[in-house]
Amino acid sequence: MSVAGRCLLLVVGDSSRTHLAPQAPGEGPARAALGPEGLVGPAAVAPAPTPRFRAELSARRWAPRTLCGRPWHEMAAGESGPLYDGQPVHLAPECASCLRVLDAWLGTPPAPPGVELLAALVVERIVEAGAARVRDVPAEHAEALRTAVRARLRARGWRVRTHFGGGILLVTAAPGDRSGVDAATAERWERRARQVLDDVAASILSPDPLPPGHRHPDLAWGTWVAAW
Repeated sequence: MSVAGRCLLLVVGDSSRTHLAPQAPGEGPARAALGPEGLVGPAAVAPAPTPRFRAELSARRWAPRTLCGRPWHEMAAGESGPLYDGQPVHLAPECASCLRVLDAWLGTPPAPPGVELLAALVVERIVEAGAARVRDVPAEHAEALRTAVRARLRARGWRVRTHFGGGILLVTAAPGDRSGVDAATAERWERRARQVLDDVAASILSPDPLPPGHRHPDLAWGTWVAAW
C-alpha cells in the first residue's frame, strides 16, 4: 500500500497483530516479505504464485522493524487470500502506534465542534459508573476525543485507560487517591467497569445482540458532535 507517497507492507508481528513495515532505507538493513519457508513445500497453496510474484516476495526491500519499532514475522495475507496453508487473512493494520505514525504523516484534522461537550459527558458517565463507551467515533477524530477525556480526568487526579477499535472508544478510570471515596462507591465503579469490558468482549465474540440488561448504554458520537 502507498500512504503519503510512502510504500508500506502490511505485516504480522509475534503477537499475530498486524502492523505496517516501511521500505528499508538505501543503505540500511533489509529483509524479504516472507521467510524462506513461506512459499515452498506441500503447505503452499494452489495455484502456485507466478515467478514475478515470487521474486517480489523474495526481494530484500523492507525494513526489519515496523513503524512502531517492533520486529515482524511475515507479510500478512490480504484480499487475494493466504499465500500458504493456514495463513490468516488480514485487511488492515491493527497496531495503534503504527496508525499514529500514519496520522502524523497525513496531518491531524481539526477537532469538530462538540468534542469537548462529548468529553464532558463521558467524564460524567465515568464519575457515575467508572466506565463509558462512545460508539460511531470516526477514526480520524478518535485521538481528539481520547485526549479531551484524558485531560479532564487527569485534571481530577484520576487514572485513565482507553481503548479504541471498530469505531468504539472505551474509557475506564478511577481516582488516583481513593481516600475520600467510600467502599460502596468504589465497588460500584469496579463492577460497572468490569461489565462494560465484558459487554465489549461479548459483542466482538458473538454476532448475536446482547440482552438489554447487559449492555451499558452508549454515548453516540453523532448525537453530540456530527449534529453541530
